Amino acid sequence: MNYIAPVDEMLFQLEHVCNVKKLNDFEKYKNLDITTIKTILDEAAKLSSKTIAPINRVGDTVHPKKENDTVLCPPEFLKAYKEIAVGGWVGMSGNESFGGMDLPLVVGSCVNEMLSSACLSLALNPLMPQGQIDALQSHASEELKNKFLPHLISGRWSGTMNLTEEKAGSDVGALSTTATPSN
Repeated sequence: MNYIAPVDEMLFQLEHVCNVKKLNDFEKYKNLDITTIKTILDEAAKLSSKTIAPINRVGDTVHPKKENDTVLCPPEFLKAYKEIAVGGWVGMSGNESFGGMDLPLVVGSCVNEMLSSACLSLALNPLMPQGQIDALQSHASEELKNKFLPHLISGRWSGTMNLTEEKAGSDVGALSTTATPSN
């Protein structure tokens, strides 16, 4: 599959619709300019088109296998995931002090769009820990941050979402919850 990421269109949206320059009002993003964002998106585009998109067909034809207590993915997926992790794309919005790039969500969304368009079945893996990274950074104790964030941000550990509502299946809208105090 050939995939050409729409970097120019993304940059137009970021500049003229999202007004990404307003991010410079925040201390955290004071040095983030459109040239830097373009460089980031260009690198994500290269990864998506040269590494991720070519394995999309592999995912259709070579299925994971379970051996003992281990699930084995096609080697192409492992290699591609490693490139995503080593490139810092899993923890791109993660705090720099834990190994992240501290990128704003709007830039991360563009990168995730490229990865997903190139190969959705692989892109879901680095996407899941991004939610856990955000939740931990916003709400966890320093002890939990120190324990989990470096591993999630580096891509060494992955995140998961566990749905346990017995009759909902993949229909998340059918989920219901009840809170009861524990003593």
